[in-house]
Amino acid sequence: MPNPHFSKNYQQTIKERAKFRCEYCQMLDKYVDAFVKEHIHPQCLGGFSALNNMANSCTACNGFKYNKIEDFDEIKYLDINNGKRYFL
Repeated sequence: MPNPHFSKNYQQTIKERAKFRCEYCQMLDKYVDAFVKEHIHPQCLGGFSALNNMANSCTACNGFKYNKIEDFDEIKYLDINNGKRYFL
């Protein structure tokens, strides 16, 4: 569902940067009903809507992440710390 707070061009930039995938689980958008533009560092914790703080996220990952900013990816053994994304 498009976010009314972000222009279509802004949303498209985020999608293209993510290569039309969820930036957390890497699921392609053609297999997911909806994507959201998600704040990596949540607004409730002081995050801004700058491009480098926005992620293309499927609704499942967005709901799971909620307002967390630190975690460990057990599948890829990647340390995800303070909103920084590291992909293999």
